[in-house]
Amino acid sequence: MTEDEYLAGERTAETRHEYVNGHVYAMASASKTHNRIARNFITSLSEAADQSGCEIYFSDI
Repeated sequence: MTEDEYLAGERTAETRHEYVNGHVYAMASASKTHNRIARNFITSLSEAADQSGCEIYFSDI
């Protein structure tokens, strides 16, 4: 599969996938525990980021 084919398919896919060396793999959904850990980690970094002019994003952009 080409990168363009993968990207075209992801636009309409109901589940997320990752593309690795021409192969496509379904990605597992994140759990509540995973999201809590990510939230706590970002919250703990927020003040330091604000003070240094950096930004933190909760998800991929």
